[in-house]
Amino acid sequence: MLHRPMRRKDREVTDQDRIDSILDRAQVCHLALFDGEWPYVLPITFGYEPGHMYFHSAKEGKKIDIIKKNPRASFCVEVDVLPVPAPKKRSGLDLLYRSVVGFGEISVIPDDEEDRKRHALSVLAAHYCRQGVDIPRPRALLDKVEVLEMEIVHITGKEKGPFIER
Repeated sequence: MLHRPMRRKDREVTDQDRIDSILDRAQVCHLALFDGEWPYVLPITFGYEPGHMYFHSAKEGKKIDIIKKNPRASFCVEVDVLPVPAPKKRSGLDLLYRSVVGFGEISVIPDDEEDRKRHALSVLAAHYCRQGVDIPRPRALLDKVEVLEMEIVHITGKEKGPFIER
């Protein structure tokens, strides 16, 4: 996975463990697709493991149509977002945050690759169910959903703090 250089080097996060931590704690991913005429951005649940993002979807709809035409996509997640007073700034406010932006290609995991679909859904479920809950995924459920895999090509982290580490 490549890290793109940033203009604001003072805010750049290049340490993969810190990037992984941001992705691990994020609750919503903003997925950006392009249908050839307009950008299409949607909030979506996700699962992450190094080099890959996983999503699930209905079998048909705008998102699936766009992905089939153009698999290139980007995403953004953010954590620790906090507006703070900043009397010396013209607006009187500042915003603290940590974020990750990534780029890659999304593909639909074929229905006949049941093990890959189950793995992706397990990664997604584990992101939200930290207690290791084993959620049953019967074949009938697998057949009703599309499972999407994004291979991450570029990724960048950014933060503006100070932060109290957890």
